[in-house]
Amino acid sequence: MIQDIARLLLAGNAVPLPFIVALFSALVGAMNFNYGANFLMPEYISNGALIDPVGKGANFFVTGGVCFAIHALAVIKAYLL
Repeated sequence: MIQDIARLLLAGNAVPLPFIVALFSALVGAMNFNYGANFLMPEYISNGALIDPVGKGANFFVTGGVCFAIHALAVIKAYLL
């Protein structure tokens, strides 16, 4: 996808908004999934923790899932409609 955007820019064309939304929502979704997985590691789940790591990890997973859903909709808009 980054190559498509670079090709459009080099050709002097405008980059369609769905491409940009798809790119950044995929990146943000992947980062949220990584953070969520890190909070579910055994090192963070310890007695005496000030935060609830499972709840915080779940929040990151849900946010990542929403970002991936936005990514899927942007890809459908960019390529199929």
